[in-house]
Amino acid sequence: MSEAPVFSDLYGEWWGNFFLTSLAKCSILISLFVKKPNGMLCVTPTLAPIRVVNVTMTDDMLAVDLQDGRTITVPIGWYPRLAYGTQADRANFQISGAGYGIHWPDLDEDVSVEGLLLGKKSNESRASFERWLQRRRTGSAVEA
Repeated sequence: MSEAPVFSDLYGEWWGNFFLTSLAKCSILISLFVKKPNGMLCVTPTLAPIRVVNVTMTDDMLAVDLQDGRTITVPIGWYPRLAYGTQADRANFQISGAGYGIHWPDLDEDVSVEGLLLGKKSNESRASFERWLQRRRTGSAVEA
């Protein structure tokens, strides 16, 4: 019985390195030593997602401290609901999903660690954001 090919064997050394580098940006790559049936030890990479440990905000920046010691800082303008929220709205957040995201209940905004690490801005449509902003101005909680 033959062993399963390694990613780099299937797609080439460059793609294998690219794939592992991309994974490492979003997660901590942990190597586990596994004993094969033939008695040989092999290294099996597994992923341990990175968690949020602290969130700080200014009028123009969102800074997220991660479990691995990194701090990701992005412009608050990437998330229009945060930009248009009051300081009280922004201060009312919850680290959600066992630490893999941040939720602002007063703003109905969610930001994931993965999204921050990948540099993803809010993908809310302009029309949706305008409806949300209008509801905030009128105090209506019902979708128009």
